Amino acid sequence: MKRKLIKQGQGGFTVTVPVKWVREFNLKSGSEIDVNETEDGLLISAQLVKRERAIVLDITPYHKRMILNLLNQSYRLGYDIITIKCKDSQKKSIEEFLPRLLGFEITNTKGDYVLQNIAEPDSEKFDTILRRMFLLILELSEEIVSAIESGNQIDLVKKKENIDRLTNYLRRTVIRSHIGGSKSSFLYSLISKQSLISHSYTYFYQYFNRQNISISKDFLLHLKTTTVFYREFYNAYYKKDLNLLSEIDTKKKELFLNNDTLILGKGHQNILLTHMREIIRLTQMSSTFAIGYYL
Repeated sequence: MKRKLIKQGQGGFTVTVPVKWVREFNLKSGSEIDVNETEDGLLISAQLVKRERAIVLDITPYHKRMILNLLNQSYRLGYDIITIKCKDSQKKSIEEFLPRLLGFEITNTKGDYVLQNIAEPDSEKFDTILRRMFLLILELSEEIVSAIESGNQIDLVKKKENIDRLTNYLRRTVIRSHIGGSKSSFLYSLISKQSLISHSYTYFYQYFNRQNISISKDFLLHLKTTTVFYREFYNAYYKKDLNLLSEIDTKKKELFLNNDTLILGKGHQNILLTHMREIIRLTQMSSTFAIGYYL
């Protein structure tokens, strides 16, 4: 729809908004709304006064993995109240998963379980939390290299859970607050890939630790190079440098070649190389989404 700008005083302008929209969000004269500048325009929203979105989930027929998937997707889609019809035997799974839903708490346990958004960070903190996510993944990767090199064991569970919590929140915020405007799909996909990269690193180390694998010097060098590759992507992303981002694709081919030359018949090392190949692939895909976001 089109609206005319109305000049006010010396330098300001006003614009009218549809009455239907005002009524839908229970606004009145003097109500505050959000006006955010995007790359391709202005986004006017009533996010701060918008009615809470609610959903009811009947999870009684489902197994644990499906339950977690339903909770995950409901959270990412921006619901503020999630009412869950469940069996007593399923409540433990809900409680175990709750820490992944940043800002949510259980507000009712009698009968149906109710999860409610009571302390979610403001969307203005999005950029800070996004950078924190990247830094945690970098820490994760570098701690793994150090542990393998030194022979020390590390516990990655808490760090992985923290990354999952942040990537969940970031995807939720992209949808709720329209972060990125018309390019939000690129940003959402990029964040999703970071979640998968952290998972691949975790699976890599868990398998290495479980099998007590002895690796070659060439393998360790390749692992270090792969970790540097991710840091190069991180630097290129924050420099918003399309040339540096395009170089990630070229380097991926070199790393794939190095990865494949280390594959020797059958063995545990080959399983690790499969995880590393996935990290390389996901990092390159991240650069592709970053290019789309910055164009």
